[in-house]
Amino acid sequence: MSANARYGVCPDKCSGGKPDRQMDVHEMLLSRLPESIQSEIKISGSAKRCTYCGLVYLRTTKDFGRRLGFWDSGIGGPGWTS
Repeated sequence: MSANARYGVCPDKCSGGKPDRQMDVHEMLLSRLPESIQSEIKISGSAKRCTYCGLVYLRTTKDFGRRLGFWDSGIGGPGWTS
């Protein structure tokens, strides 16, 4: 098991991507993402978002850390950027 999987830190290793800044992608957030991303998350079964950098990534063991894009971040601005 990788350190990221064990501790749940941002796979981008951003400076603020600590475990307490990782949140589950809940239904309200999921509904705001592009349909293709929603489908990918639903198929995967789980995704997280770093509240520091905005990275949305898959959470399953098989796909852990696969970057999908950014939601409302200082990196990409408001809304979705990939």
